[in-house]
Amino acid sequence: CTFIALESTGATLHKGVLRIGGCVIGGALALFTIVFLMPHMVTIASLVVVVACASAIAGWVATGSEMISYAGLQIAFAFFYSVFQGYAPDTDLDNVRDRVVGILFGLIVTGVVFAYIWPEHTIDRLRDALRAALRQLAQLLEIPRPEASIETVKADAHRLIEETSKSFDQARRYIVLTQFDSEESSATDQVSTSKLEKILVRAEEIFASAKSLVQGDKWQDQTRAALLSEITAEVQRLD
Repeated sequence: CTFIALESTGATLHKGVLRIGGCVIGGALALFTIVFLMPHMVTIASLVVVVACASAIAGWVATGSEMISYAGLQIAFAFFYSVFQGYAPDTDLDNVRDRVVGILFGLIVTGVVFAYIWPEHTIDRLRDALRAALRQLAQLLEIPRPEASIETVKADAHRLIEETSKSFDQARRYIVLTQFDSEESSATDQVSTSKLEKILVRAEEIFASAKSLVQGDKWQDQTRAALLSEITAEVQRLD
């Protein structure tokens, strides 16, 4: 429960699914090793080969995207905790069973709490992230200012581009995590996830055009004013 509790229901259940999925895979590898391979291991070399193979699988998953990397850590934990039960080979399967059952029970408890007792809807986090991205995009569209130097304007623009990119990345992450929510929101007048996703896609298109304003010598390009007018008009249509 402590390991998977995050800022929203969707994020918590997503991490819980990765945890139980990684635990099942790691437990299955450990079960196969204990039942079929451990009785035939007579030297440390054979154990090293098995550990290397399991570690390669866990490491491959752990180096994936943020949405799946946590499962790789759980594969490694489940395998190591189950296989290395002491200083001597052991064929006891209780550790495999206890770990899978314990994690599954914790996931059920956490899911019930976040779904019915203290729900934190991911769509609300999505709205906050999208709102922050649109505000930062609006600030980006307001520059360059006549009273500021080119160096100052470029520094501010690059800072806003970095901040806006992070906000868009966070919003895209919440778009995925909304799939794990049991419901979108208790309020009936809120914008749906599909509409927010459309706004996000269109805002990212505008952001891509806005970034072109700070590349190369486009600060002094005659087409900058027309591009800025077009982007501003698109932002106004996002309401």
